[in-house]
Amino acid sequence: RELSAGETPYFFRDNFGGNFAHYDQNKVKYFLPVLSELNNSKLLIQNISNLVSWFVGDGDNLGLRTVALSNLIALVQRFPNVLDKDKHIRPMEAKFQQLLT
Repeated sequence: RELSAGETPYFFRDNFGGNFAHYDQNKVKYFLPVLSELNNSKLLIQNISNLVSWFVGDGDNLGLRTVALSNLIALVQRFPNVLDKDKHIRPMEAKFQQLLT
């Protein structure tokens, strides 16, 4: 089945209730870029806690950290206050401060 920019592919939406934390983290980095291109951001917003934790985490998975950040940027471009919910902006600020000092 072909993908279109307007719909979320069922296998991302339906598996594990759409919670990316249950996916293999070595594989999740390959489909996150696809999801950031979709017009419907509901699934990414649902997983914002996962995206933030993957970006700010201390793990060695640079690929996952990179795509998590790119998805967060895509979300902020569409919804400027999305990181304010549940104070997700705080760990992001702390991570950037750590990277810059």
